[in-house]
Amino acid sequence: MNFTPISEIGTKKLQAKLSSFVGANTLLESNKYTIESLISKFDSNHRLIQHSLTLVEGVHFDITYTPFEHLGYKAISLLSNDFYAQMGQIISIGCNLSIPNRVSVEMLESLVTGLNQGCIDNGCALVEKNVQSNAQRIIINIYGLGVTEMPSKKVKDQVNEGDAICISGDVGAAIAGLRILMREKKYWQEQGEGNFQPDLGDYSYVVQRQLMPKSRKDLVELFEKEHISPTTIRHLNGGVLNEVASLCEDCGLGAHIYQATLPIAVETRQVADEMEEDVDKYAYFGGEDSELLFTLPEVEADRLFKLFKDFTVIGRMTDSKSSLVIQTAEGDILSYDDMRV
Repeated sequence: MNFTPISEIGTKKLQAKLSSFVGANTLLESNKYTIESLISKFDSNHRLIQHSLTLVEGVHFDITYTPFEHLGYKAISLLSNDFYAQMGQIISIGCNLSIPNRVSVEMLESLVTGLNQGCIDNGCALVEKNVQSNAQRIIINIYGLGVTEMPSKKVKDQVNEGDAICISGDVGAAIAGLRILMREKKYWQEQGEGNFQPDLGDYSYVVQRQLMPKSRKDLVELFEKEHISPTTIRHLNGGVLNEVASLCEDCGLGAHIYQATLPIAVETRQVADEMEEDVDKYAYFGGEDSELLFTLPEVEADRLFKLFKDFTVIGRMTDSKSSLVIQTAEGDILSYDDMRV
């Protein structure tokens, strides 16, 4: 890849280069909600919603093993799931990029290419791309505007005892991918020569789940199409147990989780075996899985099973006198605090 310093072309020419990245802007005219019509839709049946996300180099990503295009796409996927957790439709996304001198024009274009593709896949426009200098770290801030037709209710008014606790996709793969990438980086540092060329071998699935996850737009679209109304939806990004514990605290109920039902991919189990680590802890506490956690009345969960295969019931909500407990594959009952030890 060529390396053209941003200072060589100046910010005006840089903005001109980036102006062609507009996401799914061409779809807005046929979209049910255009940017111009958002205000007119803001009534008792519609809510404007907005979310933002900040990713900081060295905290949320490592450019040693993270391609810039993947990084941009991942940022959009993570932000999009925050909208889908409100049964919302994303309309537009903007970004503020704080970039040090070691980032070239070509690297920046690759980053925005990923942002652009993420917007296209999620059907929203990429309306702003602001770039400013930074002395040390790459900082990516993206912000979005959307609309939802669901009335605003507190979680405790919706989730009920007996509701099925469900998660889309599989869990633990993202942290497994990170473990592989960190291992390969350590090996490269120890060798001390040549470019970083990780040996990913059979790890492509878990690495992809870490570097370039996809949002769960498909699930939310199915909910809308089939008139299925989850009693709550959350972006599952902090580990299964942490998210369920937060749900219990918000709604004042307990939960019973079945360890044996956790959807964990074979590739994730293989990584945990290699690392001699507990794969269940990848799922419970690993985080970074770009999936959705949601609750449904049992009858609705049964109906969803007939329509959609990529989700799993992992437990049930229990009464307000109960706490969060986990039933192991051997039948033992552990508390949330037991699992964190």
